[in-house]
Amino acid sequence: ARRIRKLPRRGKAMAQLVSEWAGAEASRDGRRLALAIRAGSRGVSDRWGGKTKAFIGRVASRQLVLADAAAEYLDGARSLAEGDANSALESWKSALSSFVRILDENTTWAVKGLVAIAVALRRVAFAVHNESCRTQGSSDVLSVIEAAIKKAFSTCAADRYDGLPLKRGGALALANELLRMYFKLQTLHMCRNVITAVEARNFPPLETFPISQRVTFSFFVGRLALYKEEYDKADERLTYTLRNIPPQYVKSKRMVLESLIPIRLLRGHVPSETL
Repeated sequence: ARRIRKLPRRGKAMAQLVSEWAGAEASRDGRRLALAIRAGSRGVSDRWGGKTKAFIGRVASRQLVLADAAAEYLDGARSLAEGDANSALESWKSALSSFVRILDENTTWAVKGLVAIAVALRRVAFAVHNESCRTQGSSDVLSVIEAAIKKAFSTCAADRYDGLPLKRGGALALANELLRMYFKLQTLHMCRNVITAVEARNFPPLETFPISQRVTFSFFVGRLALYKEEYDKADERLTYTLRNIPPQYVKSKRMVLESLIPIRLLRGHVPSETL
């Protein structure tokens, strides 16, 4: 099994994670579910020798609608704590698929949980990819994870939009995860389909999404425009990104400036001292 040198710090106890998951389901609180999933992405601080579903049944006071996803998520958290990143990826990929299968008009509140698992999946996949490239010179793990996240994105993006926060509430965040992967893999031609889907007329207005997601999307669109030598568009998108990054995120601002300053110079503009 692939082990990565730097693992996340140990997370919460399994029983606590199950309780938080069950509480989120009972209150239909997507944000609470996402927080529980993020806590599990740091691994778990204890072990359970039996089947995870049986453990969930013992701890939860009710039957979980997302029981399969919960079991797969906990299996992945346990594998991660043990240093087995590949097994964690397989479990979380299955959990993501379980989320996609269960999403309907009664479970759209859980979209934030789906996004949280996709983010955790992508982050561990990046770590495994980096380690494989360091030790073996290549890796195919991202192509497998990309397919799983792309399916989740397609499911959310295809949902109808009538002004309500349905499945499409997770579409932009998932689009950003795909764009991160395509830039990591340098397969920039694959960005076009994602960007086209987001910019389509039947996609929810970008103003309906959190500003953080809009800024991230704008950053990738701007960088892609730079590679395609569309300097006006790149300048516009990256300037928007820079203006909307909170001041405390110095590293993020620096990343934008690494692309924006050369664009300004190519267009014959000397960057201001504030840049």
